Amino acid sequence: PTPTPTPTDAPTPTPTPTPTPTPTAAPTPTPTASRIPTPPTVSIPDSPLLSISSIPPTPGLLPMPSPTPVFPPSPPTPFGF
Repeated sequence: PTPTPTPTDAPTPTPTPTPTPTPTAAPTPTPTASRIPTPPTVSIPDSPLLSISSIPPTPGLLPMPSPTPVFPPSPPTPFGF
């Protein structure tokens, strides 16, 4: 009688370990508003430019008329102010 060959177990192929993809941290979306430096609030009561009309006139300085805008870089008017 022919000896029945013992079925050789086929070697189980070792599963190649799939490298776990490192989760790339999604860049936090920067709000557009935060990229622009917040402009200083103009409505500051303590601002010397805004409180010029409320302080007594300094000796030697002409008090500016109220209708005249008090802007430091104002171009000289035709009146020479």
